[in-house]
Amino acid sequence: GRNNLVKLREQYLILSSVQNLCFIFLKVKTGIYTLFQSSKEYSFNQELKIMEEITLQDRIRLKEVEALRVRIKSKPRQSNFCVAAIVVYKDLKTGEEKTLEGVNDEPCYMGGSLCAERAALLQLRLLPLTPDDVKVSSVYITSDAETYITPGMLCREYMISNIFMDESTPIIMSGAGMFEPKKQLLGTLYPFPSLYHRMTSHEAVKCHECLKLQLPQSETEAFQVYEIARAAALKDDRTVHPISFGAAVMFEDGHIISAYQKKALEYGCTLDAVGQLAQGIADYANAKPKLLAQVDNFGVAHAPFAPGRAFFEENGYGTCRVLLHNPDENDVASFSIVDAKALAPSKPNIVIDIS
Repeated sequence: GRNNLVKLREQYLILSSVQNLCFIFLKVKTGIYTLFQSSKEYSFNQELKIMEEITLQDRIRLKEVEALRVRIKSKPRQSNFCVAAIVVYKDLKTGEEKTLEGVNDEPCYMGGSLCAERAALLQLRLLPLTPDDVKVSSVYITSDAETYITPGMLCREYMISNIFMDESTPIIMSGAGMFEPKKQLLGTLYPFPSLYHRMTSHEAVKCHECLKLQLPQSETEAFQVYEIARAAALKDDRTVHPISFGAAVMFEDGHIISAYQKKALEYGCTLDAVGQLAQGIADYANAKPKLLAQVDNFGVAHAPFAPGRAFFEENGYGTCRVLLHNPDENDVASFSIVDAKALAPSKPNIVIDIS
């Protein structure tokens, strides 16, 4: 009851005072953790385990988000599957924590669905705040599933781009009834984000001027796919946004197809470059996709955005290699190649069968 909840909160305040004495700063960048600590006594895996432990505060918040899920009587009309989220943000000047609530919903078009996490986070836009004022300290999620499910790719992409969050923000998930809770850091859920995440469009244009781009060796398959993708990006002449994207995929037999982003006045209606390769990949029966590149009009190679990541992982193309630029602190964008499955780790463990 209420008395138990008050006691839990009092216990949490005591524990927090102790925990603050040994606070660990963790920075996660492009899926690689850099751990700053006064002592190197503990291994990286041990420290990460500490960061991902379910705390007393987490259990209190999970109880709140579960109450929110139960309170929502109407379910999304397409999947009939409810997700609820609570975003906790902290006033950096006073230390006070406040919460925002959100639930998912769906129109008749599947691609227009809105997740609970984004519904909650969008409310930050209504507050006269900047990243100097507040920071999202955690996100709590529950659903109708029996066990926890991770956020979908679109949700992860939105969160990694949110100026009030960073790669170290913990995402805490549970199933209905607070069953089997799980905590993961945002950076582990969405590795290798776009180089432009958290930038304005003008900042993104300026960004490439500072980058020292490394290119794949000439006369290699990687260079060939990269050049075709870059040429595709230059075909987009719409000026509703300054960044254009092209994509190219090479199959195991050497066949290559390409596409470029089709911008729309309403940004959400844009057709992304990698997504437009999907039909060609599915229809090509001779061989599986081997090498993928998505390159912008300035020559920067990006990992696929959320829809492309979901397509490759959910349709059995996780072993396809993906070209991308990975910047370091000296603005040197090194050229990397990763498996597509590495771009969509811990995919949501759920089966929705509407029949």
